[in-house]
Amino acid sequence: MAIIYSQTISKCEALKVSGSYSDVITDIHYTLTGTSGSVSSSIESNYFLDVSNITDFVPYENTPEFEETVWSWISGSDCVLDQKIEIEESIDNQIQKNNLYTTLTFS
Repeated sequence: MAIIYSQTISKCEALKVSGSYSDVITDIHYTLTGTSGSVSSSIESNYFLDVSNITDFVPYENTPEFEETVWSWISGSDCVLDQKIEIEESIDNQIQKNNLYTTLTFS
């Protein structure tokens, strides 16, 4: 079964002023979740952005669309790709465990 990934950004830390820009995001705190059927696994993490040479500045907005923009900045990073592998392994382990074990009860 395929793993479906979702993410939520809990907060972003930002420099109040950096050069001629304000509210420059430097640290993104997020949760990445993978789900396969009824099995899921999550990782909470953060990602630091290098803002030493900003070429395309996007002003902060408190909107779902902006959250997707911020996620697009890090979604292809080695960090997130490694976390997806870790989530996949966790889900595979849970599925294997569910296939090997059952719960027996006395009533």
